[in-house]
Amino acid sequence: MADARLCSFEGCERVAKYGTLCQGHYKQKNQGQELAPLRTLGGQPRFCEFDGCERPHLAKGLCRAHYQQYKAGKELRPVRPMKASGKLCEFEGCGRAHQAKGLCSAHYQQFVKSGNLTPLYEWLISPDARCGATPSCDRPVYTSSLCRTHYEQRKRGVPFAILKPLVNPEGTCAGPECKKEAEGEGRLCRSHTLIKRRGEALFPLILKTRSADLPDLIARGVYWCTSCQQELPLSAFVIDGQRKLPRSRCRLCLGIETRAEKHRRSFLEILTLFEYQNYTCATCVNRHTDDNGLHLDHDHRCCPKKGESCGKCIRGLLCWTCNAGALPWYERMRGIIEPVGLMESYLNHPPALLAGLISGKSFA
Repeated sequence: MADARLCSFEGCERVAKYGTLCQGHYKQKNQGQELAPLRTLGGQPRFCEFDGCERPHLAKGLCRAHYQQYKAGKELRPVRPMKASGKLCEFEGCGRAHQAKGLCSAHYQQFVKSGNLTPLYEWLISPDARCGATPSCDRPVYTSSLCRTHYEQRKRGVPFAILKPLVNPEGTCAGPECKKEAEGEGRLCRSHTLIKRRGEALFPLILKTRSADLPDLIARGVYWCTSCQQELPLSAFVIDGQRKLPRSRCRLCLGIETRAEKHRRSFLEILTLFEYQNYTCATCVNRHTDDNGLHLDHDHRCCPKKGESCGKCIRGLLCWTCNAGALPWYERMRGIIEPVGLMESYLNHPPALLAGLISGKSFA
């Protein structure tokens, strides 16, 4: 097959879809505009081109603040820092950082919309408040009178499940300066559990990358994952299409979170399965990569719906070839052809069973 033709506009590397022009340049021509260079597809994160400004790019080479100046027809000028160093919201009892007019971001939005300032909901939640989703749930309230786990279940539209008792009776992580819900080993939250598993000393969590640190991180080709709390190469992150910056969590953490939600298991349980299998397919030698991740397989006799399960019938992590092709074919032909040792071992003793995540009754 012949190679795809490129757009005839000088310097444009997009594929020609309409005659000799790409879709972008054809749209310019169709609207009677003069043909002009288009923005590059994908690429590295961009920053504002105004001299001295290091904010993320929004449009026309400018950050959001400078673009608003440009749209208003004003002369571009330096933007004041978004938050005054060390200054807090002046509303009584609010300890949030200052945003504008002596107020934090949330109280400033209240002021703009109604002019009436009220305490923020999260500050009204008593530390002793407990979730009321089920009679046995004694986890601390996260929002809407629910703990974090039951709140996520309500967002997904699934029935409230009976949760395991908290490792920490007080409900909060025992890590330094941490107020997250304890869900891992040693009364720790998820992030502190991951730090401990790496053999590192526990430290206060860094939950947000400061704008001032972005240029240095991008220059070094790394970014900070707020979930596993470590610097990783830029290739380990998904680049946000609007901000042109990496997302706050790495691909692996996002993938594990997605698998956990679909199969009603915890993040740490799915991570345990990854570690048990050494990030390798259970029936072949293919390894998990950012581009070709492993799929969480479950017994379709229990839960026939594709991609989701009750969580009690998960079996193991498989590559796409084994999960979508080899294993379903072998299950249909089982008893007709000669047994294949590796497949039989996987079906009779799945990794999830060997790792202690499910009981043997699921495969009786």
